[in-house]
Amino acid sequence: GWGRRGRPRGRRRRGRRRRRSRRRVRRPPGPAAAAGQDQHRAQQHHRCGPGRPDRSHTHLRRYSDRTPSMESPPPDRKHPEAAIRRITPWRALPPLTAVLLGLWGLPRGAGGGSMWRDESTTWQVAHRPLGGLWELLGQVDAVHGLYYLLMHGVFALWDGGPWALRLPSVAGTALAAAGVAAVTHRLAGERAALIAGTAYAVLPPVQAYAQEGRSYALVAAAVAWATYLMLRERWAAYAVVLLLGCWLHEFAVLALPAHAFAAGRAPGWRRAAGAVLAGLLPLALVSARRSRRSWA
Repeated sequence: GWGRRGRPRGRRRRGRRRRRSRRRVRRPPGPAAAAGQDQHRAQQHHRCGPGRPDRSHTHLRRYSDRTPSMESPPPDRKHPEAAIRRITPWRALPPLTAVLLGLWGLPRGAGGGSMWRDESTTWQVAHRPLGGLWELLGQVDAVHGLYYLLMHGVFALWDGGPWALRLPSVAGTALAAAGVAAVTHRLAGERAALIAGTAYAVLPPVQAYAQEGRSYALVAAAVAWATYLMLRERWAAYAVVLLLGCWLHEFAVLALPAHAFAAGRAPGWRRAAGAVLAGLLPLALVSARRSRRSWA
């Protein structure tokens, strides 16, 4: 038999067999090709581990890999390293601005030696002996007990008058500005962090508390850094820092409902929030007992 194109069927089949046999013949790789294959295997072993295929070129990934978590930073530009090197020296601008403005405003009270009512309370309570201070906290102002103990240590190291009374607030405002910048960096990037931290440092209410001998600036710093640790999912440190802020002033516990919207489904956050509430329970009991005494 002849085929459709006028060629014998046997010759056509033999030609196909020859082409197939030619395709199956493979020459052994040369020295350069063998070296390239060895290098590729070494890179695959370093990247994927032994016994795992290299799937870095595939586009099929799980949804959890495509969805950024709180642990992962926000997506950057094509060259994030260059942008970070360009802006990193300015990371000190927010806390430095807070310190300069706070020191500039301190002489309003330090020069004349004047204190307003709550500052004078801090001054008098912090200058008491530890025994008298502990006895006083059992009767009144237990919510500020940790701050009074802190200021007692400050005055023991340096009794510098209103300067020593207000400098911890200046330092707390600087820490809070740095914390705001750190939180914004996790959420929106480097430039937004620089703007947000500096804007926080120059706000008039922030500077008013920075130049005041009370615990509010330190509480703001604790809440800001607790929020940053929540975004990093460092739950143990988060619980410690937020509990410290609650012991400086119990109103810092109001940050927990706000954090619940962002991380309420995370089991680590639930355990950390429970630890904060448990650590705040003794302070709440002392405050409730003092309230019953005052009403009686």
